[in-house]
Amino acid sequence: TDLLLLVKEQGVKVPVRVAFIDEAQDLTTLQWQVVWQFFMDAEELIVAGDPNQAIFEWAGADVSYFLRMHTDEQRVLEKSYRCSQAVWNLAKSVYACIKEKAPIPDKGTDTVGFATVSNNTELPVPYLVSMAMKGSTYCLSMQNSFLDKYIENCVTYGILYAVKTSGRTNHCVRPDMRAYFRDLYEAITTPLLFQYMIKDNAKRPRKDSRKIRKRKEQYEADGVLTWDFNNKEQVLLNIFDLICKKVHKKEEQAILIRSIATGYILAPDYVLITNVHQVKGGEADYVLFCDNVARMYAAQAERDDVYRDYLLRVMYVAVTRAKIGICVWHRNEYRTVAPTYLFNSVGSVEGKSPAIMSIAEDYITKNIKEGNTNADNN
Repeated sequence: TDLLLLVKEQGVKVPVRVAFIDEAQDLTTLQWQVVWQFFMDAEELIVAGDPNQAIFEWAGADVSYFLRMHTDEQRVLEKSYRCSQAVWNLAKSVYACIKEKAPIPDKGTDTVGFATVSNNTELPVPYLVSMAMKGSTYCLSMQNSFLDKYIENCVTYGILYAVKTSGRTNHCVRPDMRAYFRDLYEAITTPLLFQYMIKDNAKRPRKDSRKIRKRKEQYEADGVLTWDFNNKEQVLLNIFDLICKKVHKKEEQAILIRSIATGYILAPDYVLITNVHQVKGGEADYVLFCDNVARMYAAQAERDDVYRDYLLRVMYVAVTRAKIGICVWHRNEYRTVAPTYLFNSVGSVEGKSPAIMSIAEDYITKNIKEGNTNADNN
């Protein structure tokens, strides 16, 4: 704020012919004053933003100024270039509940996609697993207090995750360890690939990429080349021993062992667990969204239409992060500001939770929870 006040007092201008202002719905009153001062000599000023995604009013954002701003021309996109048609239909349903709003496109992308809802108390794990294995996945919540269930289920089923709060991202397993064991699991489950990885290419080393040469050296140093790959169960146990040797923290050991046993180690990336505010501007192939809020916030929304609009815009932002599909986790025991019909008409979750492999749980119980690992567990 002090820097904005300083440039405003000094009358600083930016000598450009055309200026673009993005995410304009999140600008504060002071920032708008600085914008007009910066670009008062510009020939053209293009302001882009979506007032329906204005979720930073608590930080001073003045969305009403953007809504009533006089312009020479206004344009609305003909379609959403991110959301599939199913996701966009759900987004329009949330949008329809907002009282103070701006126009939005009529249709989504050419992808059909899917939008479904779980009215169960427990997390819809089948959808989480399915989405995590297919592409990038967000697990979103209105508030941080609802993130624990995501973390708990990811740990139980071996789904590697990252938690983003206050701008920082913490991974459940170090990215380099995930990459190492992902490559190892992919190699041993693909015989031709593994044979290529371990065969002697001394006469033509340049044929191998730097990554493959490095992996070969690591496998040799870790004794992987001496394993009996005809015994699949023993190979898994050898991998578990290697995890305990290379990974120091018990929590990381346990979830990495489960991810190997279930095969979820092959997921394209970590599942990102966070609140909606942290991913504004981001996108993922799939989104699992918990729409519930604390009782006090729901009660305030019932009394105050402006606050209810704010919470609905947060929901709108969450839904529009999804490119292909979204599953709304509508937990029955908590409250939400969305009308009941909004999510009841979308669909329902079917399927069973994945089974937990006994070989992994037995190993964790015997060697990790009892502290009998080969690693120095700091």
